[in-house]
Amino acid sequence: MKTIYEMLSEARICASTEVPKREFLFTWNGTPCFPRGELVALTGKAKSGKTYVCSILMSLMFRNRILCFSRKNEAGTTSPTGQAGTASPASLTSPTSLTSPAGRAGTAGLTSHTEPAADAFQCRVLWIDTEQSEDSTHEILTTRIGTLCGGVPDDTELIAYNLRRYNWEDRLSLVTDSIALHKPELVVFDGIRDVVGDINDYNAAQTVISRMLSVASWSNACIVCVLHQNKAIEDRTLRGALGTELQNKAFETYECRKDSDTRIFTLTQTATRKYDISSRLNFTVTSDGLPTDTFTPEPDNTSATTSGTTTAPAGMPPTRADAVEAMKQILANGRQRTWLQLRSELMSRCGIKSQLYAEQCIRFAHSNNYISRTAKENGIALYMLAPASETTLFSG
Repeated sequence: MKTIYEMLSEARICASTEVPKREFLFTWNGTPCFPRGELVALTGKAKSGKTYVCSILMSLMFRNRILCFSRKNEAGTTSPTGQAGTASPASLTSPTSLTSPAGRAGTAGLTSHTEPAADAFQCRVLWIDTEQSEDSTHEILTTRIGTLCGGVPDDTELIAYNLRRYNWEDRLSLVTDSIALHKPELVVFDGIRDVVGDINDYNAAQTVISRMLSVASWSNACIVCVLHQNKAIEDRTLRGALGTELQNKAFETYECRKDSDTRIFTLTQTATRKYDISSRLNFTVTSDGLPTDTFTPEPDNTSATTSGTTTAPAGMPPTRADAVEAMKQILANGRQRTWLQLRSELMSRCGIKSQLYAEQCIRFAHSNNYISRTAKENGIALYMLAPASETTLFSG
């Protein structure tokens, strides 16, 4: 057993310390993302596309490019197939080899979750599913990932475990032992909530996240932890004490959203310790199961009329300025609306087709003090005109 001095000596960092360069699995339009040896949080409301985004990430380990994502080669010169690293402009390019590398055969029993097994066989991707049925996991593996990859990856390259059958007390050790067993580059942990009994237990949250950070460090895997946002529509924070701790410790956080009217999925980076990604990925899924880029209009701020009607050209969404004026009319004379009521009336009044864009307009108006929000009562907040907005016109 190591002494305290030995442990501190190993942990000490000096200016002369040779620290391995951080590796990233992917790039987003050229910007590195999803680092190895770190936790990444993937969040969103229920049924917002989190599992589909996970499918894209897992499939990307066997492709050169999917949508805005490219597989980042570690040397910066070659892709996993040994080809030139330049990605094809197509949304989906030829898959890499799906055969198992020679020398990876081998088995090992479950190990201690403090160190990886020396004789375990490696894989590129480890998928831990704690939420869905075995049928759903199998269908995603064979149908969705199979479609994205142009063929189902070899069972030794993408390993999936469905742990829903086990008690939550047993799952965390199974997760960490499976990482030690297979030593993957990418781990998709969907979802981390299912390894604690009480999501608001701060001691349990600290224990789980601390343990996963340790696993990420010694395994050098990028561990994507999937966790829902809070249920209130306007509350986009990660759920519970576990969500708070994950948000604090994650290297990056990504948010998934879905517009139920247009069926457009949106992926946004909301936090990072290194490379900011300001662009959003908007995509839909075609009838053959493949994602395709789309565009969600988000006009720039322009001047608004004061006549009480919007001025957007036919067939185009209103500007944010017009939306603010419409909200002033909706909330005039002291009227109050819930989030859902305000969104519905704004969409009806302005002819907005996208719930996502309507919500962006509401958040814009609130963050710029055109409207205000009361404290929640019984879990429901009310929106009203901010005092200055009753007399001040939109100015930019």
